[in-house]
Amino acid sequence: MCSLMIRHCLVVTLCMLGLLTCAAQEPAESSEVSYLSFQVPGAFETNPVSINDSNEVTGSYINQTFNGVFAFVRSADGVITTFSVSNSSVTSPVAINASGEIAGQYFNGQTFEGFVRKADGAITTFSPKAGDITYVTGINADRTIIGYFSGTNADSPVHGYVRLADGAITKFDVPGSTQTVPESINREGEITGYYLKVEGTNEYAGFVRSCDGAITTFDVPGSIQIMPVTINARRIVVGTRITSQLDDGFLRDAEGAITTFNVPGAVVTLPVSMNARGIVVGSYSISIDPPLFSGFLRSKAGTFTLFDFPGGMDTTPASINASNVITGYYYNGHDLLGFLRLP
Repeated sequence: MCSLMIRHCLVVTLCMLGLLTCAAQEPAESSEVSYLSFQVPGAFETNPVSINDSNEVTGSYINQTFNGVFAFVRSADGVITTFSVSNSSVTSPVAINASGEIAGQYFNGQTFEGFVRKADGAITTFSPKAGDITYVTGINADRTIIGYFSGTNADSPVHGYVRLADGAITKFDVPGSTQTVPESINREGEITGYYLKVEGTNEYAGFVRSCDGAITTFDVPGSIQIMPVTINARRIVVGTRITSQLDDGFLRDAEGAITTFNVPGAVVTLPVSMNARGIVVGSYSISIDPPLFSGFLRSKAGTFTLFDFPGGMDTTPASINASNVITGYYYNGHDLLGFLRLP
């Protein structure tokens, strides 16, 4: 599936290299901003992936015995609760909604399936097709879950799906494409993601799927690939585009107008999340060898605020909420730890 997830593979590769080589960078931001570090007890890697508007955070962690990947949820007052799908060695949350419900995927011993965990801890597992590989990419306030699935053969078609709160699952594809990968769903149920344009290539373009199932495709001129990562309530889509020279960001407004952006001097700009206000957060690097990652905020006006966790290395934001609180992870020279950036 790496060919589908080239953006995610790039992030992981550069970040892992960065853990070995990068040095802390001085933050460039207002002194009013504060940071909070946290770690799952007994973990050497704490990887937050999503924050809701109540400042609840979910993510995964690896413990000191290296015997699996497990999940956690951190409450607004700092209490960390760990969990995993029964009898699974891998439980990987991807998103938490406004009600504290968490969606993700887990390994069932043979393949990956999806799960949703209620705020009271009850877990339901699912798969659009038994035996296929199922990945989850988002959940909204209505408990609608999105993701994609495919057969276990490397050449199997990849289909998108929508799972409603009652468990009903609808499969969908961009017409004519064998790979459809939803990435984000907003509170109205509109979905963005990417699809394979030309079979046998790595040429991907973007799509928006409306609540009634209508699909609109789009591309960014001059791009080899584009990969939308998030859509907000105003139908603004943000993502990464790959060109022959660099990886940078793009923004598509509700009318379809596209703006590209790049952190000044960066060779890699990777937006990951956007809130209802249109504030974009992500990571950037001014170097590929070695990669030195820091965080950025992009305002609606297009101005950048650059930041690092104080004294840390490889500051990698993952999610931003409506109050501009950001979660992500950083490296302290020994472990990966989670952080909150409080405005």
